[in-house]
Amino acid sequence: MDKIGIDLGNVIIDHIVFGTTTEYFFSGDYNLIPAVKDSLFSLAQLNQNRFRDNVFVIYNATDIADTKIISWLESHYFFSTTGIEVNKIIRSKDGRDKLSTCIENEINYFVDDRLEVLGILYPHVKNLFLLGGQSEEMLKYQDSIKKVRVVLDWNNLLKQLL
Repeated sequence: MDKIGIDLGNVIIDHIVFGTTTEYFFSGDYNLIPAVKDSLFSLAQLNQNRFRDNVFVIYNATDIADTKIISWLESHYFFSTTGIEVNKIIRSKDGRDKLSTCIENEINYFVDDRLEVLGILYPHVKNLFLLGGQSEEMLKYQDSIKKVRVVLDWNNLLKQLL
């Protein structure tokens, strides 16, 4: 059975386009940050079709960020839009290293915007997708680029997965 893990920041919550800063994080309305284009629709498609209730959102966050994230998910109607259940939203126990969470949940697909994270998951998670990617990080972790499939956006990702 295929199971997929999806990162949250810059994969679902669009900090890059919004221009989220540390200052805004503490003083602004986190719920105003938009979803990444086509992410919620695509997650619903993955959850209803190929991955049938086996879509997990796995993210790294501080306690303060975690509260804001839960509020963001609720304010963007994440659960009703995607059909992903609350128990499939998992805060990583090991920060950016999401390997133990993936092993525990038998995840064999993972999508992240961080090559560093995907490099940690290889070879335990067989199907790795870099969504977008950050050029500085791609240079720093270039050895990992051969282990992932790079996709530009959610439409491209959806085509590859469905």
